[in-house]
Amino acid sequence: MWIMRKAEDRLLRSAKTRPCLVLTGARQTGKTSTLLHLFPEYAFDSLDLPTEAEQAEKEPSHFLARHPAPVIIDEVQYAPQLFRHLKAVIDADRTCNGQFLLTGSQKFSWMKNISESLAGRADIIDFESLSFAEILTAHPTLPLEKAIVRGGFPELYANLDIDAVAFYNSYLATYLERDVRLLANAACAILSAFCVPVRCVLPICLTRPTWLGMWVLRLPRQTSGYPFSRPPGRSFCWSHGFQTKFF
Repeated sequence: MWIMRKAEDRLLRSAKTRPCLVLTGARQTGKTSTLLHLFPEYAFDSLDLPTEAEQAEKEPSHFLARHPAPVIIDEVQYAPQLFRHLKAVIDADRTCNGQFLLTGSQKFSWMKNISESLAGRADIIDFESLSFAEILTAHPTLPLEKAIVRGGFPELYANLDIDAVAFYNSYLATYLERDVRLLANAACAILSAFCVPVRCVLPICLTRPTWLGMWVLRLPRQTSGYPFSRPPGRSFCWSHGFQTKFF
């Protein structure tokens, strides 16, 4: 089931008016799926594959020769050296819009490269999880309370049979741990944190030191795409609309 996203019109407009589009946001919010849905005629390559990431980082000219525009490049944070070469390709024909559509999940690690290399060339869009209005387009009778508990990840609404608790356990055990490892030194981690990975999601609370507590840092949302709160017992948080509130 495809759930129409509010950002679709902006994405289509950006591809028509800018040489490069950069889509950032937490993992599993639908960045790649949305671009593939809107631009089916584009070639696609993912730097999640180690061999692709290595060539994009060490031999960016050869990589771009293999993947000429128009192309969607997924998880570009794994090849920061690629951005300078993207700039050269874009500048060779600045009148050609929609050349490169890029996605990335670790904003902090690669935004500096974008600001230095693609300034004035790229439209940068933060891609959120599903809003309640978007959820209602797919499930008009779904109660607000169930949506709050279930969260805002598109996969949970493409198939309502998915167990939300199991989904979030897997999310924390894979994506979050991997991303936080890349963002900072584990020695600076705070034990036993609890987090809200996306807006409109029930807080997941860790009441005792666990492996996650070894890695989750008090990082601002802008750095990682994952907003974090205080340890349990000292405060709690909830998400509403576009803002996570802490008490």
